[in-house]
Amino acid sequence: MNFIFDIGNVILSFKPEKFLIELWGTEVDIDILYKTIFESKEWELLDGGMISQEEAVNRICFASPENEQSIRKTFDCWLDMFTPLDETISLIEELKEQKHKLYYLSNFHKKASKWIVAKYPVFSLFDGGVFSCDVQLLKPDVRIYQYLLQKYKLDPRTCLFLDDMKVNVVAAREVGINSMQFSAVSKVKETIENA
Repeated sequence: MNFIFDIGNVILSFKPEKFLIELWGTEVDIDILYKTIFESKEWELLDGGMISQEEAVNRICFASPENEQSIRKTFDCWLDMFTPLDETISLIEELKEQKHKLYYLSNFHKKASKWIVAKYPVFSLFDGGVFSCDVQLLKPDVRIYQYLLQKYKLDPRTCLFLDDMKVNVVAAREVGINSMQFSAVSKVKETIENA
């Protein structure tokens, strides 16, 4: 079987609000800062590989000059919020030992994608993968799933896709990929056993 993993909150923890609270405490309005950065159009453009992080920061600061200092500091260290989810890492290692093929499919910024691949050894276990920034397509656009299948010559019926977001799971099913919304490794193991 081929396993396709999302990254954020599946392989690596991605909790921006928690990160902002730990970084800023009560110094800034966390809700405003979260929306200004992580819900911005620029964030999506970064995922789509259409602008650089420097350009995104400058645009966000231009739109919200009163928050420039906190925006720039957040971008300087936001990668620190990515931490490995040990149970998933163990599952990936087990699947690799069992000779399954492993792929990742994730919406990710270019700078961040290079950083996580260099930092975390788990990515050396994968047989391939697609970052949205490299193909200028974002989940849940069905074309990004089709791109992955075509690139690695995968039969969707032999794949299991794991993603924490329901909308992405639904889109994967539209192209024939067996998919489940990720919530716990134990549930993934149950699914594998019952397959």
